[in-house]
Amino acid sequence: MKHQLDDCPLCHGPLEHGFSAKACGLSFIPAGKLRNFAFVDEDLNKRKWIQKFFVSPARYSPSQLCRPCGLYLVDYETVLTRKEADAAAASLQPRTAK
Repeated sequence: MKHQLDDCPLCHGPLEHGFSAKACGLSFIPAGKLRNFAFVDEDLNKRKWIQKFFVSPARYSPSQLCRPCGLYLVDYETVLTRKEADAAAASLQPRTAK
């Protein structure tokens, strides 16, 4: 996991390490597009159009969560299968609050 942080950039508390899981893609809409009447979101997981409309296996991306301030960071460039995510999860050590 190339972009793993240990402390929250906002409150400096501990980040909980885990994974985002999404079968239909990870959506992002820039503020400028959202102001338009009609817009198309960007799929950061780069799912093919057919994968968006039919059931397909979930994709997992490493992520960090700060529960106290609600910040959720996702390394969307790294996409793992369930088997790869399970192996990566086994190597993560749980963090406790400071």
